[in-house]
Amino acid sequence: MISQQLERSIVSKHNSSVKGKLFEQQLMDDVQHVFRIISDFSFQDTSKISASGDFVTSQDGFSIMWEAKSYARTVEAREVTKFLRDLILRRDVRVGVLVSSTSAVSDGKQVFHAIHTFEHEQKLVVLVPFYETFSSMSLAVVKLMINVWISKQSKSSLTESNHDQVVKRSQKLLD
Repeated sequence: MISQQLERSIVSKHNSSVKGKLFEQQLMDDVQHVFRIISDFSFQDTSKISASGDFVTSQDGFSIMWEAKSYARTVEAREVTKFLRDLILRRDVRVGVLVSSTSAVSDGKQVFHAIHTFEHEQKLVVLVPFYETFSSMSLAVVKLMINVWISKQSKSSLTESNHDQVVKRSQKLLD
């Protein structure tokens, strides 16, 4: 009896782990497909690097951290908090995208984005629930959000000398 429960637990954990890895790969493939028109967009698997998301995409020094969640239940607020912590720790990353395959993200049922300020540095955060239902549309919306963010940020480099100016301009976007 105990050995059967242990075996089921191991198989279940293995299956959820495999399911998570498969979704990570699907998301990476989809992102590459949607962003393929940008030839110099690079991809780095960061799933084995602490506090770095599942993969990072970069173009011209502009990096996006991607996190894939494949849960049967809602992605809880603590997972979102961990994602935000990881985003803070990655100083090179300007955008963070957390994608849930089949569930809501912390009670959110639609694509959500916000501009967060971490230690005087603004970063775009995008949460995408129910990805498998709306995959191509979700990534199109995310791509649009990122393109707008990049165009706003690229008008000015983020050096110490003009950092305050960029923050003020970004604050106007929030008003």
